[in-house]
Amino acid sequence: MPRFFRHISASALQFGLNQALGVLLFFALSRGLSKDVFGELNWSLAVCLTGYTLLGMGLDALVVKRIASGDDPGALLSIYRAHVGWVGVGAYAGVLMLWFLFPGFFKPHLFLPGIALAKTLLFWALPYKQLAAGKERFGILMRMSIVSTVVKTAAILVCWATGNWSVPLLTGIFIAGDAAEWGVSWYLGRGLYTATATQRLSWVALVRESLPQAGVVLFSSALSRFDWIFIGIFVSAARLAEYSFAYKAFEVASLPLLALAPLLVPLFTRWVREMTSDRAEVLHRLLRAELVMAWGTVLWLNLAWVPVVDPLTGGMYGSVNVRTIFLLSLCLPVTYLNNYLWTIHFAHGRLGWILKAFAVGFVLNVVGDVLLIPRFGNEGAAVAFLGAIFVQTLLYHKGIEEVSVPEAWGTQVLCALCVGGAMVGTAWLTGWARLCAASLLYLVGLVLTGRIRPRDFFYLRLRFV
Repeated sequence: MPRFFRHISASALQFGLNQALGVLLFFALSRGLSKDVFGELNWSLAVCLTGYTLLGMGLDALVVKRIASGDDPGALLSIYRAHVGWVGVGAYAGVLMLWFLFPGFFKPHLFLPGIALAKTLLFWALPYKQLAAGKERFGILMRMSIVSTVVKTAAILVCWATGNWSVPLLTGIFIAGDAAEWGVSWYLGRGLYTATATQRLSWVALVRESLPQAGVVLFSSALSRFDWIFIGIFVSAARLAEYSFAYKAFEVASLPLLALAPLLVPLFTRWVREMTSDRAEVLHRLLRAELVMAWGTVLWLNLAWVPVVDPLTGGMYGSVNVRTIFLLSLCLPVTYLNNYLWTIHFAHGRLGWILKAFAVGFVLNVVGDVLLIPRFGNEGAAVAFLGAIFVQTLLYHKGIEEVSVPEAWGTQVLCALCVGGAMVGTAWLTGWARLCAASLLYLVGLVLTGRIRPRDFFYLRLRFV
């Protein structure tokens, strides 16, 4: 099997297992907890994950890129490990100080101190995961990345079976899961580098190099979770519970992209140094395949939403989220193209332009959330996110010769028309019959418009070596 397809298999298995267990964990929590408690837990997770992503300062992607380019992994790991260690200690000390000084704020946010400790431990596992990703050891990365989810899912299922949902117990489960992942990542990462560094690297120089990426991280983190934090503060925890459930479904629907994205960075980094016509054709066909898959997900997600989610959640999160999930699903094809263009820019080292695009997207998202969430609630948050990611993607097209704008957006339009035609053409059907018929119509439309060609798979398979 060609190396790229072996990596896809390992990456897909990692994300598939993580997402499957994550969905089970999320579902158990959504059914076992009230909307208010579930929303509060998700708010604490959003705050902590956003905070630690910002504190990473973009070093994670930079470390992967430099290791893939042949830099000494031992030297890079030493600096990155010191960074996350001291920053994590300082950040959690700050949380404890705030807890002591402002106990009134933490009274409704009982999960926050414990979740902050859990995410500190998970933060410390990052250097070993990025080392495995940069060296394209995706089998090891899979084992590193799945530990926390396995531990938490097993424990939460016990809670669900016994009906014990106390805040201290739930907090302890999150801490134990993330601590286990940190330990396993350290153990498996020891064999991926030599202790004696062959390069002398400066933390200051590395941080200075990552500053544009740090800005990207700042804006991307706020872009992905600002709406959660805003809804939790200015609307209600119950409404956040509903929005987070729909957003989790959106993330699960992005599973193919999550599996593919880590592979594209080292691949594109090697290829952009010497782009040939054959490689350009490979990238062209790969993008078309991604967009076809994304629009198919839009179709399936919307048609299966109510028939699947309402029975599973007892009517708590299905029908109430129909409009929200429709708007979020429209983000999928744009997100695929966005990630593809971002990867090309990153491989070329155009971090300044990436930063500008993220800054524009961030501003649009914040303005949209402030204007739309108070009036339209969760649907307003989804519209703001869709608008921000759309404008950001348009900005990414600048300076990219590898992707034709008419071709990329032409594929988007044709796939959208195929999805629309499939949904309208099967409107007289209901349930699973409609989903099956619509899928067939979508496939026919793709063949007629030339968006799907059987020979593309064999072409890609032969060239990803």
